[in-house]
Amino acid sequence: MPRFDPVSHDMLIQAGYEYDSMTDKYFNRGSPIWEVSDKRAAATKQGAWPSNSISEFRKQEREWIESEWSKILAQQSHD
Repeated sequence: MPRFDPVSHDMLIQAGYEYDSMTDKYFNRGSPIWEVSDKRAAATKQGAWPSNSISEFRKQEREWIESEWSKILAQQSHD
């Protein structure tokens, strides 16, 4: 399958394909971007922190801790 026009090429890349210029073919290398974002949203809704790196995980963990801590302090001030 030869390389497509730029618009079609971008759509294939977003769909999880990778273009190999040596063989002039597209290979399926992963999930489409829209599936990954849907899975990340569902995981976040369930209380998980989907991350691409340890530093991203630590950042999300820190934000969650700060959020929970502020809820606890706000609840204690109302009591």
